[in-house]
Amino acid sequence: MTRRLSRPFGRSHWLNLGLVALLVLVLAGGWYFIFAPESTATSSRTATVATGTVTSTVTATGTVESSGNYELSFETNGTVTSVNVAAGDKVKAGQALVSVDSSAASQQLASAKSSYAQALTSLTQSNLSLQAAQQSVKDAQANWVANATSQQQVVDKAKIDLDLAIAGASTQCFNSASQPNSSDCANSQAWATLRNAEAAITSAQLDLQKAQSQAALNLNGYNAAISQATTSDAQTNATNARDKGVLADQAAINSASNNLFKANVALLQAKDTLTKAVVTAQQNYNTALLNQQKATAQDQQTERQAKQALVNAQASSTAPKELGLSSVAAANAAASREQLSIAQRAYSQTTLRAPVSGTIGAVNATVGQSSAGGTDGTSLITLVGNGRLDVASNFNEADAAKVTAGMSATITFTALPDASATGKVISISPVSSTSNGLTTYPVTISIAAAPKAVRAGMTANVSVVTSEASDVLVVPSTAITTLGGSSTVTVKKGDQESIVQVVTGVKGDSTTEITSGLSAGDVIVLPTATTSSTGFPSGGIPGGRVTTGTLSGGGAAVGGPPQ
Repeated sequence: MTRRLSRPFGRSHWLNLGLVALLVLVLAGGWYFIFAPESTATSSRTATVATGTVTSTVTATGTVESSGNYELSFETNGTVTSVNVAAGDKVKAGQALVSVDSSAASQQLASAKSSYAQALTSLTQSNLSLQAAQQSVKDAQANWVANATSQQQVVDKAKIDLDLAIAGASTQCFNSASQPNSSDCANSQAWATLRNAEAAITSAQLDLQKAQSQAALNLNGYNAAISQATTSDAQTNATNARDKGVLADQAAINSASNNLFKANVALLQAKDTLTKAVVTAQQNYNTALLNQQKATAQDQQTERQAKQALVNAQASSTAPKELGLSSVAAANAAASREQLSIAQRAYSQTTLRAPVSGTIGAVNATVGQSSAGGTDGTSLITLVGNGRLDVASNFNEADAAKVTAGMSATITFTALPDASATGKVISISPVSSTSNGLTTYPVTISIAAAPKAVRAGMTANVSVVTSEASDVLVVPSTAITTLGGSSTVTVKKGDQESIVQVVTGVKGDSTTEITSGLSAGDVIVLPTATTSSTGFPSGGIPGGRVTTGTLSGGGAAVGGPPQ
């Protein structure tokens, strides 16, 4: 039997297998293209609320300048009540130089405090949630601290005025014979007033003595003329001349005597005024102490009420844990807080203080005069510094409106990238300049301790802190939605999200203070961002400093101490 051998596969067979494999690959690729998950997805970004610092700044570029004199004046009008320095006096940084009547500012501050306390009470009554009650306690305690500070400032100022008044009415000031040196009198102004009055008495006494001596000489001359007259007519004429001369001399004596009397009265009146000033200053000091006690009692009551509201909220098991705040109550609380800040700043500006240590070059202020208010270019005090460098900068009108003297600043230098310094705003020019349609105001910042490499003429970048709140609840500004004066955030709990109204405080460069509506540890939702397949937000982490807390869904924690 013959056996046939099998033939190998032909070319057409292998070609068919290749076509089948290619078809399988095409079908698999199409399925993946249609059903595979997309490479991008939208994720919810969140941030955990924490305590921290909110800072609002304005920036400008300027030039380093060498300056030796400070021309100081008030930013607001008022009546000068005390001048505590004289030309040539050595002063330290922060020392009180001139004060204006603070009664109006004090009343406005008291009214602002009362309005803020009432707003907080209304806010507490309109929000029975545990969270709001907790925040009310914090607000009451913070308000108490702020009130205690401002009231102590009032008491301290009244005590300074009382000490000056007592010194002005002391024996050291009254009696120049036993205390011939002005340094023995603690009230230089009283010393000058009394010595001027005594000098007027001495001058009047000399004038009287001269008038009396001249009258005696004239009388001898008249009598000699009479005795030398040889005829009756000559004697008559000499006698008439004597009588007229005696009358004229007596009038001069009377005038000099009257001037001496007035000088003595003026000295007595000066001493009486200084003595009465002690009584007035003592009454003002007693009033300041009494107001301090009343303010403390009121703050204690406000705190007790807030704590009782917290107890009631905790005891109410049916009360929801979070309730939205009334937009009216929230707006009133925010407005009252702003007005309180304005009133506190206005009160602090009733005393002109030395920005640096130095020597008083000139004093153009007297008690009773109206302060220039810093608007007419008049300088009340010229202070010669101990040598310093300033930054002369120009702020646009919107930023300049936020800047006041005494604000802190951070300074960097273009030529020295590793160098920086701190400083304070010492003056804002009332006169603007316009260039290319941009209106700016000159602002001078003193450099506290300039690095050794800094030279006059260098370009400097300044950042002025216009407002700051420390140890407060902080959220990214992008998380807040404001509509019709009411602000809200979205709070996330597990998979549930809810809109909660909040009261905002200081609005920083990228973060905002929350005074009510949230608690530390709450998770808030940030604006959504597209993420890549790696899961990281393509838009980056929003808000200010990332300090403490946890990340969730591409978010960030905010607040906490600066890193």
